[in-house]
Amino acid sequence: MENQEQVNHLNTNPAIQTEQVNGEQSIPAQAGKKNNFLVILLSILLVISLSITGFFAYQTQKLVKELSEFKNQNLATPTSEPESTFPMYTEPSPDPTANWKTYKNNVLKYTIKYPSDWTLDKSEAELPINDQNSQKLVIYKGEYKLTILWPSAYGPGICLFDDQPRVNVPEMASYCEGEYIEVKNSSGTIVHRRLETPDKYNQWAVYTFDKKYYVTVPPISFSAPAGYDVDQILIMDQILSTYTSLN
Repeated sequence: MENQEQVNHLNTNPAIQTEQVNGEQSIPAQAGKKNNFLVILLSILLVISLSITGFFAYQTQKLVKELSEFKNQNLATPTSEPESTFPMYTEPSPDPTANWKTYKNNVLKYTIKYPSDWTLDKSEAELPINDQNSQKLVIYKGEYKLTILWPSAYGPGICLFDDQPRVNVPEMASYCEGEYIEVKNSSGTIVHRRLETPDKYNQWAVYTFDKKYYVTVPPISFSAPAGYDVDQILIMDQILSTYTSLN
């Protein structure tokens, strides 16, 4: 009976019942708080992980795009060839006189070339050398004529062109004023000069360079008809450029 009363007392005591209830309820509350904290922590970690992943994905995509643009730019822009340190080979210009005829004078020892459609008159070009004979070579086409003389007696003349000094010159010097044409040999050396325009008879005196001055040795002249063709005059320049002494 005593024991039964004690049990009934415990069961009917409000303080003891409250303590028991509070104790049973505090355990689940603490567990809930811990679960909420873990959820929040995991959520934060997940957000951070996603942010980091997204950042690296963005940077990777950006890098791939930049590399693609750089590659396309290089393909579109032609690369320049490196400059060569060796001199560039240039093919020599064709010789316009390569297929011309060649005349050889065994008396005065020279050769000269001329086009096949021009005529060479050597009737007075190979006379014996003496005080009475003068040699003359004529190369012509119609009224266009190139004449070279070797007179038996002749006083040479000197012509001073506009680019030459006019002081301390020989007394026999004359002046060739105006534009002039230079005739070069196959080596590129200037060997003759003439004025660009003819005299009133449509003739040109041609002067040969001799060390310092242009002289009339031998006397050389061009002649042409009125209303002449300049190209034919230039052909005479080319003919004269092929003159070669064999001495």
